[in-house]
Amino acid sequence: MMMNCSKSRTVSDLKGFVLAAIFMMLLTGGTDTVFGQNSVSEQPQDRTGYFLQSGMDILPSAGSGSYTTARVLIVNGHRFNPQTSVGVGLGFTPYNDPISLIPFFFDFNYRILERGISPVLFVRAGYNFTVKSDDSFLIDSHSGGLLLHPGAGLEFPVSSQFEIYLSAGYSIDNSSYIFETWGDRTVTNDLSFRRLALGIGFKLTP
Repeated sequence: MMMNCSKSRTVSDLKGFVLAAIFMMLLTGGTDTVFGQNSVSEQPQDRTGYFLQSGMDILPSAGSGSYTTARVLIVNGHRFNPQTSVGVGLGFTPYNDPISLIPFFFDFNYRILERGISPVLFVRAGYNFTVKSDDSFLIDSHSGGLLLHPGAGLEFPVSSQFEIYLSAGYSIDNSSYIFETWGDRTVTNDLSFRRLALGIGFKLTP
């Protein structure tokens, strides 16, 4: 029964993500008709300098005993040219464990095309800091671990300063915690969350 509920929540989350993605694509595709202007892809764009990125990654359940969660993130970065950028990011990832993760990472991003809607390749690499999130579970200590998140996506320019993105990747989050059990035995629980990550968000170039 619990497995069916978990699968139902996952399917529901994925349907919501797909509907949001379709809405965003219709929104970006319809701006030309509404305003009667040329497509953003045909206009000169100064795609260099500072940018701010914010978004959310949906992390579907990996199977029995886990549940779907989401990561929120923000990235401050610099575009060296219209296609290449590097940023520093911070986020928050709650998992169904006594600890949650605060990822600190570098974001390396490569845009295939200089203008218009374009495929994007990215890699996020860094470290997960940990915070205790379940006071009902007694643990002695907890520590973070490495994170890695390669992926690909699409960027949809709405204007020369604002764009929406969709992404899909593979997220690896590591951490651990130590607790005592019967007989004063100490147990170390090493965690490695490996999940599909479906992302949606925006980028702003002031």
